[in-house]
Amino acid sequence: MNDALGTTQASASQLTFRQATLNDLPELSRVFNEIWPQEEPLKHTPMGLEMAKYLTLGYMSRATFANMAFTADGTFAGTTFARVEGQRLLFPEASDMARETAQFISEDPMGKLASISTTARSTRANSRWNETARSRGTRRPNCCSTW
Repeated sequence: MNDALGTTQASASQLTFRQATLNDLPELSRVFNEIWPQEEPLKHTPMGLEMAKYLTLGYMSRATFANMAFTADGTFAGTTFARVEGQRLLFPEASDMARETAQFISEDPMGKLASISTTARSTRANSRWNETARSRGTRRPNCCSTW
C-alpha cells in the first residue's frame, strides 16, 4: 500500500501486457482526458474528449511500438508508445484520423476554444521544458511516452 496516495502498487508480474490496436483509441482517449483534461470551459466535455482523441492519435501516428497493461481483473493500468527510427509505423492511418479530428474540432465553436487552450498550454509546457533542457545542456528526446 502506498500510504501517501492510498493506492496499491502492482508489480510487472501482476500485469498482463498486449499490443495496442486502433480499436483501443476510445479507451486511450478517455484515459488521456482523465489524466490531462482540457482547461475550463472544456474540462470533462465531449469536445474535451475530442481533443484527447486528437492528442492520442498524435502519439499513435508516430508509434512503431505500442502496448497496454492490465491488472488481473482487466482494469487498464497504462500504455507505452515508442518510435524507433527505421521501424514500420503501427498505425499509419492515425495521421489521417488526426487530421479529420482536427477538422471536426476546428469547425465547432467549442473546438475553437479547445484549440486555443491546448496551443497555449503546449507552448507554455514546451517553453518550460526547453528552458530546463538548455540549463542542463540536454536536448529533448523524441522516443516514447508512457501513461
